[in-house]
This record gives sequence, C-alpha cells and structure tokens, in this order.
Amino acid sequence: MLTHTAVTAVLTQLISLYYTPYRKLEITQSMEDRMRRLCTTPVNSELRVLCCIHNEDSVHSLITLLKAFNSSEMSPLCACVLHLVELVGRAAPLLVPHNTHKRKIKENSTDRIMRAMTQFSKSSQVTIQPFILIAPYKTMYESISKLAQDEFIPFIILPSHQSHKMQQGGGFNCKIQNCAPCSVGIYVDRGINDFIEAEEDVSERILDDNVINDFKSRNLGNACVVCHHVDVTNTLEAWEVIRSSENDYDLVVVGKRRRPNSSRERDMTPWTDYEELRVIGDMLASQDFCGGMNPVLVVQ
Repeated sequence: MLTHTAVTAVLTQLISLYYTPYRKLEITQSMEDRMRRLCTTPVNSELRVLCCIHNEDSVHSLITLLKAFNSSEMSPLCACVLHLVELVGRAAPLLVPHNTHKRKIKENSTDRIMRAMTQFSKSSQVTIQPFILIAPYKTMYESISKLAQDEFIPFIILPSHQSHKMQQGGGFNCKIQNCAPCSVGIYVDRGINDFIEAEEDVSERILDDNVINDFKSRNLGNACVVCHHVDVTNTLEAWEVIRSSENDYDLVVVGKRRRPNSSRERDMTPWTDYEELRVIGDMLASQDFCGGMNPVLVVQ
C-alpha cells in the first residue's frame, strides 16, 4: 500500500508536468495564409460565425445580434451555435452535433436553446449548425479556438461574463481573445433592443480607414446609411462624444486591439472593470452609458 501510494504520487506529478493535451495554437506563416478573419472575408460570400452560448438567457440577445447581420441570398450567414457545458465525469472534451429532429419526452437546456435557434433559422436567411461542447471551463477556450481553426471560421461571438457564471474559468473571454486564430466579438447584452462606433498603430489605422472608405463607397446614395466622423484629442473628449450619442443606436460596435498601444490607453487600463473589453468597450458597457440599456459588441 505504501509503495503504491508513493508511486502514484510521483507519477501524478510527472504526468501533469509533461502531458499537455491542450497546447496553445501556434500560428505559423502557412497557417496565417489559411486563416480567415472578418476583414479578409469577401463581402458577397457566406459568412461563417461561431456563436458560443452558456445558458438560455443568452439566446434572445444572440438572435437579435444575428438579425443585425442582415443576412441575404447574396450575402448569407451560417451560424455554428455552440452550447458550452462544463465537463463532468469524462476524461476528454466532447464536441457533438445536436439532433434537432429527435423527439424527446423531457427537454433539457440544450434542447430548448437549439429549438429557439432553429425556429429563428426558419424565419430568416441564417443557417444554423447546432453543436454541444462538453469540456472543463479551465481549458474550454482551447477547444473553441481549435474548432474555429479547423473549420476556417473568421468570427467568434462570445457573451460577456456579465451575463454568465464564467468567472471561475479564470478569464475565459480573455483566454479566447489571446488564443483564437480569428476575429473575436464579445457581446454585452443590455436587453431586447439593432449600429456603429470605434477606438490607434499606424498600420491598424490604415486598415480601419480602408474598410470605412470601402463601406462608404459601396453605400453612396443609400438613404439608410449615415456616416459621422469625429476627431478627439483625449479620453475626456472621447467620453463626451460617446455620451452625446446616447439613445441614438440599438446596437453599438466598438473595435479592440490585442494590446494597448497608446500611453493614454495604458494609463486608463487599471480603471477598467473588464479587461477583455478594453478602455472604450468598458466605457460603453458601463451603467453610465444609456443607463446600461444598450447592447454592445466589442470586436478584436
């Protein structure tokens, strides 16, 4: 018994030290060429989105957000809906498609979530692919990133941790932002209410300007689109501009870079409540903006 206990104690430490079933995704140059992001996805091609749901509370806000994508026959949307379930009693993560056609005597949370998404699909131009991911919260981000990589999905949508119990995952959203090989959006749900604002690195600014100019050129003469450009010199002015736009929009989209790149932004980082939203996103997600009622999508 003593020998068995000693051997088990030593082997357990050795296995935990050398066996790493989840390895951080290494983005090589060849993989970079194969990866797809929002900015590299053709406008008139199908957009594939990986939508993560923790519980039923996120379903309505996700449907509202998918409606805002304005899917059409010329520009279809395919949403891979992933119900995230904590791993209990299994040795390895499990990713399985959900059968929406199978009748059950008693429905569980996954069934209700997928039924709502399927009903939404029938009344829209959005294709739904339902999946269940069963994995430990601690390493679930690896499975999500691997799925996005394998399926060449350019955009992952996550609910903000304000609306679920993922704090125990140790910065779940931050881990996905650091690991994912594609664009990542964090949706801050503010109720049942559909537009666009943003946050500087010269190369990033050039990319932003190119996208905005392309959007403007494609919407010349479109009465449904109005563009405003406002220059600010400091954070206080930025906040005043943000506050002045209260109640003007049903959805606010803000950009986020992988790391703070200005001294002003770095100085304000300690004052943010949610690291993964960064400075401007945190401002928009605060109770001070629109009384905390506007939904916000923060995209990295």
